[in-house]
Amino acid sequence: MDAQRTLALMLVSLIALAGCLGAAEPEPVDTTPETTTYTVTLAWVNAPLSTVVGDQVVVSYAVAQDGEGDFILTPRLVLPSFEDGDLLWDSDTNTLRFTPTTTGDHIVTLRLSNNGDTILEGDDVELIHVVDVQEPLEAAPVLSMPNRLVLDGPNIVWFEGAVEHTYPTSCTVVYTVTNGNSGNIALNAEHGWRVLMDFTESSDLETISVTATCGEYTSLSDSATTTVLIEGASDDTDGDVLWMQRTDVPKALAPTKVGPPPKPPMAMGMGAAMSMRTMTTTTTASTMCTTVVLNPSGGRARPVPITMWTVAVMPTSIRTMMAMA
Repeated sequence: MDAQRTLALMLVSLIALAGCLGAAEPEPVDTTPETTTYTVTLAWVNAPLSTVVGDQVVVSYAVAQDGEGDFILTPRLVLPSFEDGDLLWDSDTNTLRFTPTTTGDHIVTLRLSNNGDTILEGDDVELIHVVDVQEPLEAAPVLSMPNRLVLDGPNIVWFEGAVEHTYPTSCTVVYTVTNGNSGNIALNAEHGWRVLMDFTESSDLETISVTATCGEYTSLSDSATTTVLIEGASDDTDGDVLWMQRTDVPKALAPTKVGPPPKPPMAMGMGAAMSMRTMTTTTTASTMCTTVVLNPSGGRARPVPITMWTVAVMPTSIRTMMAMA
């Protein structure tokens, strides 16, 4: 009996040592992935409220991120016509640039959206800014053209000039001449012109008047004139005027005195008094000026010593006359 009990205890011990009496079950392992989030703050730093057409607009922004995550920025420019405009984006300097070509409200937007598995806390961020584009302050056009042209006689001549304006393509240039000619002037790529003028039928002083009207938004005008002096064109119909023309007459005279010419001296050895044709004369600051017309009675004048004067006879021409020494 004792032997059987001893054997039973030994078997129970062996079973316990072999783990056959049951073991504790292991605790379950949590396989749910850990959730992470991040936040991003987006704000304008420099955003002008208004500008004028043609001036570049620079809008800058700042981005602050808390936590790990990837996001995308999408900039956009909406024109007053509700079409997309050209917007230059520099992600290194966080700036947006554009140059308006029309007036009205220009809308700049910058949208931030998540890009990845990490959750962006809050909704997608979008910044909106409106820039009021106004008309520029346009200055009046400025005409550049010669004050005077001098011709040796009735002829054709090139007439040149230019227009200065902020919007030269908006300019309209017209001209009129006292001889009855008129027309439009087309500007070249340098905003200038070169027009052939016809003075072959002119025998006196002529005036070219030019008017330029420019403005993309506000029309303003400028006018200027050019005086055309035609030398060698005389109103002498009976052939009794003796002229001598100098070739070194300056193109620009500075009139200082206007009055009747002095009486000419008597011709030595010619036996006749000299008559003088009354004409208005102009003197310069440095040279005595007069107009003397010799009409010797009884034949042709013979050569005598002469004195040269620079003379501006208005309105006929610029001449140098021969007077008795």
